[in-house]
Amino acid sequence: MEAVYSKRHPVNFYLQLILPLSLGFGAGIFFIVMGITKKNAPDANGREDIPILFGAIFIFITVYFIYRFIKNTPSIILNDNSIAFGNAQYLTTDIDTIEYTGKHAFKGWNIKQEGMKISFRNGESLCIFDNLYSNGHIMKQHIQFMLNPEEKCFRPIKINRVESETFGTFVTYRGLLLLNFAY
Repeated sequence: MEAVYSKRHPVNFYLQLILPLSLGFGAGIFFIVMGITKKNAPDANGREDIPILFGAIFIFITVYFIYRFIKNTPSIILNDNSIAFGNAQYLTTDIDTIEYTGKHAFKGWNIKQEGMKISFRNGESLCIFDNLYSNGHIMKQHIQFMLNPEEKCFRPIKINRVESETFGTFVTYRGLLLLNFAY
């Protein structure tokens, strides 16, 4: 069976990554520039370092957020007998338990999201969050089939897009309107 590669959701993953990045860095740079301009002003009173400190804190929190977000959502590769989470690789024989649904903690934050939790015999547990991967359902089916190949379950399939032969745009409502006004 061929390998299944994770695909990050274009809206849920990248939007959750870009919005805090732009807002955090934007606020941090704004506070730093505001502090520097007040510090260079002739009526400076010595309290101009506070906005610079706030700007540095905003940038630090943003970098930490991005780091934890990427660490919690690595690229996942599922082979016949192994699961690769980022750089770490685990054998399917090392899997202890699997929870296919449930709210699981996002490491580093007190946020729980819906997903699949895989616990290994060495005590590690990894989560595949449903809303951050666009093919999370296929990864769940693949893992279920890898662990129970003889059990009656859905086997993951790769769907190839089939182009159907039609008469083009003239069969649609807009096409008929266009054809009506063309003559």
